[in-house]
Amino acid sequence: MNEIRPDRPAKRRRWARWAGIGCLGVIGIIVLGILALVIFKPWVSERELVAPAAGGERITEDGLLGNYYAPDDANAGAVLVIGGSDGGISASADGMARALRDAGFHAMAVSYWGGPGQPGEMRALPLEYFGGALDWLARRPGVDGRVAVMGYSKGAEAALLVGTRRPDLDAVIAGVPSHVSWQSAEPIGIFLDATSTFSADGGEIPYMPYGNFNVFTMTGPYEIHEKSLIDEAEHPEAAIPVERIRARLMLLCGGRDRVWPSCRMSGNIVERMRANSRPAPAFLRYPQAGHGVLGPPPGEGRADDEMIGFDGAAEATRAARVEAWPQVIAFLHRAFEMDEAASARD
Repeated sequence: MNEIRPDRPAKRRRWARWAGIGCLGVIGIIVLGILALVIFKPWVSERELVAPAAGGERITEDGLLGNYYAPDDANAGAVLVIGGSDGGISASADGMARALRDAGFHAMAVSYWGGPGQPGEMRALPLEYFGGALDWLARRPGVDGRVAVMGYSKGAEAALLVGTRRPDLDAVIAGVPSHVSWQSAEPIGIFLDATSTFSADGGEIPYMPYGNFNVFTMTGPYEIHEKSLIDEAEHPEAAIPVERIRARLMLLCGGRDRVWPSCRMSGNIVERMRANSRPAPAFLRYPQAGHGVLGPPPGEGRADDEMIGFDGAAEATRAARVEAWPQVIAFLHRAFEMDEAASARD
């Protein structure tokens, strides 16, 4: 006859308790891993604050932080370069400013977060900062108020928002842009205290919230943005009112962009302009290129920057830059009504 073991239910309870603790531990590790992904962003470059190259100048006056390059012939328009979520002044943004200088323009790549004395997160960043940078450029000798803004990725989001508020701009160039303003992607913004990436006049810019993605199975930023846009119709206030832009507008996108669906969102910008009877933007679409389509091509002393091979589409992205960059320069010449042959440097 088998002996009755009255302690078995207690043992089962203890095992269940330990199993529950183990499951919670696994979930905690997964959540911490996701937070680490969001905090350290392995899909973007490490934050850097590159020093100005030869002929450049570090600007710290008027609350600004940027690398400024003046052309040999000072009688030219000026371009403000706004980088992406990498923060500081990246080699990519600085390279664009230098290439613009070489094409005959005044140019400044600005740090708008992550630099000394600047916000450490992309949360409610004031658009007025970019306005101050544009005003500074407009006062350079020979500029005569001719200013444009060029941004890529989150910088393109900022450039479009600035364009809606600055009727004095001559051109807005948005590389791999978004048609909506997004919620802050910082951990505290996603999980605890949602806010917009940008602000203006002391208040948040209406934003598209992140949602619909599974934090345990998400594969990267593209999935987060794509799935969040499922609820776009519920947040019409998040759409950037691009019809308010009075400057000439140029868009560039890559069909293999793995940060967000930039070609789809560029198409939405084009459609919104059309629906509001505004002039169609110049639109350069490269189906095989990635997130780094905006920028000077390598060569002539320039190596590939970190954005070209970002999506594993380096060859197509490099080819897209070779084709697109001269069109970007010609677009700026038309916007500034400059003589291309006279202002471009050999």
